[in-house]
Amino acid sequence: RNFTLGQEGEQFVLRLRTTKTGNNGSRPEVRFGKVAAGEQVHLLLTYREGELVCYQDGVPVFQRKGHVRGLLNNWTKQRLLIGDEWDGGRTWSGKVFGVALLDRFLEAKEVTDRFATISE
Repeated sequence: RNFTLGQEGEQFVLRLRTTKTGNNGSRPEVRFGKVAAGEQVHLLLTYREGELVCYQDGVPVFQRKGHVRGLLNNWTKQRLLIGDEWDGGRTWSGKVFGVALLDRFLEAKEVTDRFATISE
C-alpha cells in the first residue's frame, strides 16, 4: 500500500508509506479525529517531508512535525481501493462521497477555504 485511511472504533487511522515508515506505512500508524455514527465528515490529510496535518471539517485534529518522516518517492503503482482491504477485514462503516488526491501540501488557509466551499 502507499497509504491507508481507515477506521478503528471511533477514530480514523492513517498509514502512509514513506522512505522511513516502511512498505506498510505502519511505523508510525496515526490515529486522529472522531468517527460519529450517522454524521457526514470532511477529512483532508496533507503531508510534506516531516509534517503531517489531518483536518476534520476544516479543523486540524492531528498536527505534529517530525512524527511521520520520509519522502514519498518509494510509492509503487497501486490500485485505489475504497472501503476495505483487498482480502476484507477492515470494513468502512459509512459512505464515501468523494476522494481527491493532490500532489502538493495544502496550507491551513486553503484547507479552510476548501471546507467552506463544500459546506455551503
